Amino acid sequence: MNDFVIPELYPGSEYNPSLDVVEGNARISIEDLLNPLSEKPTYGILRKRQLQIMKNARIVHAPLSKAIQAKVERTTAYEISKKDVSKWQHIIQRNREAPTIFFDENLNLGFSTVGAIASEFEPRTEFEKKIAALVYDNELTDAHKNDGSKLLEMNKVSIEDEKDRQNRIAKMRSLLFHHEMKAKHIKKIKSRTFHRLLKKDRLKAESSQIQMDPKLLKNMP
Repeated sequence: MNDFVIPELYPGSEYNPSLDVVEGNARISIEDLLNPLSEKPTYGILRKRQLQIMKNARIVHAPLSKAIQAKVERTTAYEISKKDVSKWQHIIQRNREAPTIFFDENLNLGFSTVGAIASEFEPRTEFEKKIAALVYDNELTDAHKNDGSKLLEMNKVSIEDEKDRQNRIAKMRSLLFHHEMKAKHIKKIKSRTFHRLLKKDRLKAESSQIQMDPKLLKNMP
């Protein structure tokens, strides 16, 4: 069987691609697109720009799949972490091999207590300044240092009035305690009476049933 060759009626161009290009067996290059413009006045400019682009062009790789990309990121993160940890490896090894570890007692760790932090607090807002003026009042501070009588004077409350108030509170607590104990006792009595009456009613009902049907007496425990 003879092979027949069908010649191209027109030369290959962007308007008449070759059979290889149509079937996907060949690639179209920039030269293929520029060659039909060789007779145009601007061909030289385009050709020069194309050569400049090709000279500075860099190969762009296809993006990695999600699985491979995640693996690369994990490997990179592990290497970075390993590098950071290795900086302290000699100190860790030395502490492990040392029979005793001594910590510097003069090491300044900054403010480690609430009181130390509060002592350095500086009010900034208008509200904080008003609160600080009341809290750090010299007269109020001196009153707290004493037995508390000074605070009563500042609040315009006499010692006798304060003692009388405490006595009333103690009396009210005593009355409340006795009232609770009495209520519990009454509740307990009511509970006993209720159960006694309930038992009496149950026995009365059983007696009535036996009178109506004497056979029930044999089934009773």
